[in-house]
Amino acid sequence: MEHAIFLTCLAYFSALTGLDFGLSVSFFIYLYCERQIHSKILSMCFAEEEDDDEDWISNFHVPWQQTPESLRRAIAEGRRVEAADRRLMVRITVDAMRVHCLNPNKKVCAEIAKAIVADYPESFADLSKEGELLSRRYSSLLTQIKTRVEHVNRNTENRIRRPKTSKKGEHSNRQAKTARTKVDSYGCINWHPQDLPEGETPESLENKRQIMATIFNSAGPRGVDRGDVDEFMRLTYINQRHMINAWPAPSIGDVKEQWPFLFTKRWLCAHFHMLTGVEIDSCLSGALLSKGKTIVNFFRSQKPNWRRGTQSLLNDIEGDLSGNNKDLTACAAILLVLSHFREKEDSLFLLADVNDTQMDVEAQLHLPATPRLIMLGSSLLASSKWMVSLEGRVVCVLENQSDFAAALSVFFGCFYVFNTEYQEAASATLELIQRKFTRINPNEGTKCSSYLDSEAGVSRRTGRVVQRKTDAVATFLKDLTEFEW
Repeated sequence: MEHAIFLTCLAYFSALTGLDFGLSVSFFIYLYCERQIHSKILSMCFAEEEDDDEDWISNFHVPWQQTPESLRRAIAEGRRVEAADRRLMVRITVDAMRVHCLNPNKKVCAEIAKAIVADYPESFADLSKEGELLSRRYSSLLTQIKTRVEHVNRNTENRIRRPKTSKKGEHSNRQAKTARTKVDSYGCINWHPQDLPEGETPESLENKRQIMATIFNSAGPRGVDRGDVDEFMRLTYINQRHMINAWPAPSIGDVKEQWPFLFTKRWLCAHFHMLTGVEIDSCLSGALLSKGKTIVNFFRSQKPNWRRGTQSLLNDIEGDLSGNNKDLTACAAILLVLSHFREKEDSLFLLADVNDTQMDVEAQLHLPATPRLIMLGSSLLASSKWMVSLEGRVVCVLENQSDFAAALSVFFGCFYVFNTEYQEAASATLELIQRKFTRINPNEGTKCSSYLDSEAGVSRRTGRVVQRKTDAVATFLKDLTEFEW
C-alpha cells in the first residue's frame, strides 16, 4: 500500500513539473539523503552541547567566598541560613551559573540546587512544620534559583528604564545601551563615578554596605539619623551608582534590598544632590512657595481664555486657596499645569484614604511601573500624607512631619536616581518641574525618549505629526515669564 502511494506521488510530481519519471525519482532520493544528513548533523551538535553542559555542571562550584560571613558561619555550624542571606546566595549562584550559560533551564537549576542541599542539608534542605526533612529536599531552593534566572533574563516587563535586549546582535545592543545611557544620564554631573574614595577598597565599601543593611534590619528607617550611616552612604555612592547603572538594570526590589537607606527622603535627596549638583529638597520647597503662587495667579488672570477643563479646576480650587496653605497652593499649581498640557492627574498622582497603610495602598491601588506620588486624604488638594511608588510597589513612605514639597522632591528625584524616563503621559509637566523649579536645563537631550521621534516630531503612539512637548513647555515658560514681568 505504501509503495503504491509513493509511486502515485512520484507520477503526480513528474506530471506537475514536466520532469521524466527517472529524474523525479532521483530528485526525491536527493531530498531524502539531504534530510538524513542534516538530521544527523543536528543530533551531533545537540549531543555535543549536552556534553558541554554536563561538563560545566559537574565542575560547578558556588563561589561561597562571595557570600556573607553570617551565611558561611551558619553553614559551618549546621544552622538554618537567614532568609536575606539565602536570597543573596541565590543571586551569587545564578551570576556564577550565567558565566557558563546565560539562561540555564530547569534541569540545570535542579542539578545545582540538589548539589547545594546535598552538601549542606541542615542549612538549605526543605523541612516540614515539625522540622523533619521532606522527601524532595531541594524544591524551594530550585524555585528560588529558577525564579532568579527568569528575573535576570526577563525582557518584557513594562518598565521604562530597563533596556530591552536587542535581537539584532551585539552591535545593535551596544547602540541601544549608548542610547539608554544618554537618557539615563540626562541632567547629571556625576552619573557613573570611577574613582574610589581615598583610602577605600571594594572590600571595605562592601563591608560598609553590609553594616548599613544590618543597621536597617534592626532600626528600620529611623537608623538614617545615625552618623555612621551618613558617612557610609556618602562613601558608598560609587557602589550605589554602579549597581543602578548595571546592564541590564536591576529591579527596584533588588536595589532596595542592597541599599535600604537610599529609599528614605534624607538619602534619596542627598544622592540626587551628588548626582546632579541640585539640593532638590530646598530647591523645590522654595520654588513651589514662590513660583507656585505665580502659576496660580497666571491662570487666574486669564481664566476666560482657558479651555473648559482648566476653568473647572480653577473653580474647584478657588475657595480652598483663600487661606495661606503652602501645600495647597503648590499642589494646585501642579494640577493646573497638568490640565494646561492636557495630561491626566493620575499620570502623576494617585489618591488614597488618609488612614491607608503601605499594605493597603499596594493591595487596593493599581500602581504602574513608572513613578507615582500617592496622595493620602479626602482629595488631592486636601492630602496630608504621601507615599511614592515605582515598579508597582511603594518604595518610600514620607514621615508625618513632611509636606507636599518634600513628597514631590522624593517623587521627582526617583526619575534621576533610578534612571527612570519621564512617563509619556506626564512628560510636559515633569519637564516644567525640571526646568522651572529645579533649574536643570541641559543644552541637549531629553528625559523622555518614548513619545516623539527625535527628527520628525511624530508621535510613536499615534503616528501623527504633533507639537513637541518641549516646544509646548518652552511656550508656557515664555508666557509665564512675561506675566511675572
